Amino acid sequence: TVRSARHLYGESKPIGIGSLTLKKRFNPAATVSKDRILTKDQRFDPRQQTAFAAAFTLGSIKTLAQSDVNYITLFQTVGSQGILSSTNEKYPVYDVLREIISGGSEVIHTHSTQPLDVDGMLLQKDSVYKLMLANHTSGVKQVMFRKTLFTLQPHEIRVEKV
Repeated sequence: TVRSARHLYGESKPIGIGSLTLKKRFNPAATVSKDRILTKDQRFDPRQQTAFAAAFTLGSIKTLAQSDVNYITLFQTVGSQGILSSTNEKYPVYDVLREIISGGSEVIHTHSTQPLDVDGMLLQKDSVYKLMLANHTSGVKQVMFRKTLFTLQPHEIRVEKV
């Protein structure tokens, strides 16, 4: 874990996570070296092109940022494992990353009572705050933030200035 790495190395070394993907890129249990590297079809996950990947990415970035990770490598840029299709179509994860990049330079610590169902990331830039909420489930969920109730549709990502 990030906490274990930080305990071992302190601040003397940066901690990075990569590559964050929905499916594994190789098979570490393979007994034959040619089976270690998975084919493109084996690495393909149809959820990459859906709101599921966007919610997964938001939750992962929020958790890793609050764990004091220095950098994260995400997906591929283009292709079936990317944020854009080979025809330049934007997958939902693209929009999440765009919002995070434009949202601010600091992640403010937030806590969800049900992080596997719904979670949020609060970004600050100067005196402007952006709240990004993610519903990780296939059901409708309600989230309370600073006395405001938000209703999120299945796998919805909601962005609010707060």
